[in-house]
Amino acid sequence: MNLTFVHYLNPYFGVIVAILLAHSVMGQTFTSVQSGNWEDGATWGNLSPGISGLHYPDNNDHAVISSGTVVTQNSVERPGRVWINAGGELISNATLRIGGSYWIDGVHSGVSVVRLQGNNDSILGVGSIITSTTFRV
Repeated sequence: MNLTFVHYLNPYFGVIVAILLAHSVMGQTFTSVQSGNWEDGATWGNLSPGISGLHYPDNNDHAVISSGTVVTQNSVERPGRVWINAGGELISNATLRIGGSYWIDGVHSGVSVVRLQGNNDSILGVGSIITSTTFRV
């Protein structure tokens, strides 16, 4: 019986591991539902103040700034992707290191360093980047 169970589980084991690994590498998507701090789960419709990666974006997670919301980032963040929708704004007061695509249809402002540091980075959109410091690609 044990041998039959192991034989039955074996074909699915690889698929389950692949899905779990893909999720951990790709990150999850957080979408702002109200204005507030990046580091507060309530900004993303979750528990406040919350836990990084569970209630608000952490390394490799994707952040979507919704229209009508202003998200303020006060700590160094390393998201996988950042999308700022038209009518949305991201204010960066600390270094933002984006590991993937950076889509701006709204406004990204602040006094911090913005770096695109993935292998296949792209900057898309028709929004505005307003910074008094460094923008590195």
